[in-house]
Parts: sequence; structure tokens; C-alpha cells
Amino acid sequence: MTLLPGRRAEVTADAAATVAARLRALDRIVELGGGRLDDALLAPARELSRRAGERLRLSGTHTVVALAGATGSGKSSLFNALSGADISPVGVRRPTTSHAYACVWGVEGAAPLVEWLGVPRRQTSWQHSDLDLAQQGDRVPVLMLTARGEVVDRVVGLELGADDYLAKPFALRELVARVRALLRRSTAATAPVSVAALELGGVRFDFLALTAESRRGPVELTAHDILVLKVLAERRGEIVPRIDIVEEVSGLDSEATLRKVDNHVVALRRAIGDDPRHPRFIHTVRGSGYRLARADNA
Repeated sequence: MTLLPGRRAEVTADAAATVAARLRALDRIVELGGGRLDDALLAPARELSRRAGERLRLSGTHTVVALAGATGSGKSSLFNALSGADISPVGVRRPTTSHAYACVWGVEGAAPLVEWLGVPRRQTSWQHSDLDLAQQGDRVPVLMLTARGEVVDRVVGLELGADDYLAKPFALRELVARVRALLRRSTAATAPVSVAALELGGVRFDFLALTAESRRGPVELTAHDILVLKVLAERRGEIVPRIDIVEEVSGLDSEATLRKVDNHVVALRRAIGDDPRHPRFIHTVRGSGYRLARADNA
């Protein structure tokens, strides 16, 4: 994934030069060690040098970020949250991911690298998203994830140009929230418009009292059902990721799941008579989230 914009070229060039210098030093050590050190010690170094050389030749402008952890640690959930799509399967049965999945930003020149990494093409998502602003010369924020959590480390990281700094260990929800906050700020997204009330399908929703009423009387919906609609209404016409809805409605510390959002949408559609197969109001954007149709299109 290409995550460093603007100054990406100089950063990646410096990094590639540093790695190349280290590989030359490693090759020199192996050369000098021949006949002096046990070949069993030198063989892994030779293999490392060979593999690293192949990697550099394939692409010096892409950064590969691997999500690794124990079974059930949330790798697939984190991967899907960062990519903004349900790419890697998540379920109760373990393990759910028998093969590696990849999400690529900065498509140009990435295919040979992905193939070299052993990720099947059908399990690779090629994204053209906010992170591709780097291709246009715009700046994408940098979030540093590291085990170095001392104050001096944070200060140095921020002074070197990072927009945010997160030290291990950290909660998955916090990481996702920080990434999305950085992306929102970097793209100068329009602030949500406050909406106090809305009428859809003959039902009037009061977002202050969290009630819904039709001509026949009160409509049976939970407060969370109505809050989900409020989030969609405040960003009407935009695709709202399900994780954003969870954060807005339930907060980062909630145990609410992405599937709960789907249940709230089902209840809302039933209340306003919206056919999920041919919706007029609430549209499902597969792999992303939901979009409330603009008033002139509903």
C-alpha cells in the first residue's frame, strides 16, 4: 500500500537507498565469512539477501503493511475497516481466513509485487480512494504505529512530519477511529449538517425527541433505529460506512457490531415502506455502507 504522499518520492527513495546499502553490507559479510564461518550460518543470510533484492527490484515505491496476530485477534475486522470494504471474511468459526488478502492503493506497478507476495488475484482489492490523492500531488496524512511510546519518541515522530502517533498496545477501535479522523481532516470533508427532523415515506422523524410518527400514530422504532437515520440524514447523498454509523450512534466503547447497523436499516425500511430490492430512500452500497437518497432523487 502506498501511504506516503507529497514527500513520498524522497522518503521512498531514501528508504530504498538505505535498504540497498544494508543489503550490500550483508553480501560483504557473507563474502568475507566464506571459509571462516559455518555455511549453515551463512545460508540464511544469502537467502535473505536474495529475497530482499527481488522485493526491491519489483517496486521501491510501495510499502507493504502486514496485519499479523493470533487466531481470533481481529485481523480480518481491522483489515476490512482500513480498506473500507468487506474483503476478508469474518465469522465465528476459526480460522476464517485460509489465504492472504490484500488491498492496494497506488495501483500502478503493484501487480508484480502482489503476485510475488503470493496473494491470489481474486483476493486482492485494487482501490482508488482518498489514499490515491498522492497520485495528484495532494497530501495524505501519516499515522505512525510503533512500540516506542516514550514522550521523546512521540515528539520526534511528530516533528519528522507524522500527523498522528499511536504506540502499542492500542485498541482496534482507537486505531480505526484515528485513521478515519485523519482521512476526514485531510480531504476537508464537508461537516455534517445538523438535522432536527425529517419526513420519509409518510413518517415524520423527530431527531431531538427520538420519535417517529405517521398519520396512524406513533411508529415502533428504537432510539438507535432513529439515530442511524439521523447519521444518514446529516450526510445525505454520501456513502456512510457502517463503522462510522456504529461510532456515531453507539460510541467507540460500545460492543455494537456492523451487523447491528443492518438490523437498524431493516427496521427503518419496514417503517417507511422502502423495498430493499428497489429502494427509494435508503440505498445499500455493497462493501461500503449506506446512502440516504437526496430529496430530489427520492
